Amino acid sequence: MRFVPRPALAAIAALLLLASGCDLLSAEAEVYDSPLSADDRRAPGPSYLQMPVRQQGGAVLHTPSGTRVVRGAYDWWTRDGDLVTAAAGGLLLYGADGQDGRVKDRGLNPDQTGSTGEAISALHYSDRFRIDVFSPDLADRRTIVVPASAFDTDQASGSGAELQLHGDPYTLDGVTWVEWGVNSEDDTLTDHGLFRIEGDQIDGVLRNEPIVRLYPAYDGSALMLLRQDNGEDEDCGGCVVEQDLVELDPETGEVAAEYGMPPGYDRDWRVDAVDKVGDTVAVRFRVYDGEGRDATAQWQLWTYDGEWAEREELAGVRVWFQDGGRLVERPTDPAGSPSTSAGAYPATLTWVPGETGDLSDGEADGEVDGEVLFEPSGATCRLGRGEEFCPQLSTTGSLLPRE
Repeated sequence: MRFVPRPALAAIAALLLLASGCDLLSAEAEVYDSPLSADDRRAPGPSYLQMPVRQQGGAVLHTPSGTRVVRGAYDWWTRDGDLVTAAAGGLLLYGADGQDGRVKDRGLNPDQTGSTGEAISALHYSDRFRIDVFSPDLADRRTIVVPASAFDTDQASGSGAELQLHGDPYTLDGVTWVEWGVNSEDDTLTDHGLFRIEGDQIDGVLRNEPIVRLYPAYDGSALMLLRQDNGEDEDCGGCVVEQDLVELDPETGEVAAEYGMPPGYDRDWRVDAVDKVGDTVAVRFRVYDGEGRDATAQWQLWTYDGEWAEREELAGVRVWFQDGGRLVERPTDPAGSPSTSAGAYPATLTWVPGETGDLSDGEADGEVDGEVLFEPSGATCRLGRGEEFCPQLSTTGSLLPRE
């Protein structure tokens, strides 16, 4: 049975929480029973991309089939563990099986992409109403053009503003999801929303809701949405505000369940990744302590199955579950490294083979029993001005083992 809170019950629950002094961010709700099917495929492990310290030169792709240099702007992973990049000659496909190919669209270089098990969806800022949807092997392509009449706004009429699609588009079960908004230097022009596109039907949903980012489950079984928790009441530019997590009904685009955030959450917790496996939601946070350059941070993984719980065995690391095991990325300075931008901090990458459901290897204690794939050194990182800049390690996989 699907869970869609009744408005009256939701209002009563909110009043009770306020009366009791509880934090609404920690409100508990039943996990939504999504009608989307789960895809059991996983990328073969270990698969990861080692990006160069400088933009010159190619990145190095590592898969079970071998190691090779790739070129272009990276990176979009498919559920089969293939890597797609964009270069001057078009989209390039680097197969996990070692076979490479490309589409024939010369000069196609998307600005925003979203990858799911069934499609790679792409936006182009030079053609702001167009979405290209490719099959994961790039063999098939269809183009969606959103007409201006589909945008539920009058703010772009005679105002010097323009309508646009933005964010990462995703395609799940034949439905493409993409954000829209009004692009203007006038801060009072703020209309925005989400399009649900199925065939020739384009429906606008969540108009002027505080949308931050869409997150499909790795296995395609759910569509999550990160929201700005305090709404649109104050325009504060790039300020950091509290957020909350909800799940959408893929048949309507409306909010099906509100999960809030873990106890103790505050606006200095930044979401790194979101996933759902079965009836368990997973969120990996970069939890900051302090402000500015003095801030330190730690990775934390929290799960929600009706209540929030921290997975302490995965504290301090980022873990991706792939076919045959898991990749574990651990900063060499766990106390402070994640406070810098992704890829600018030194980290080791270890492959832990075996049953993905076994999490008893003691990652939180710093002891990972596995094969070290990458380790920061003078040969792999660039040193300067007392700081160390190492290659960014990009990979794919789920946040939790498959049930």
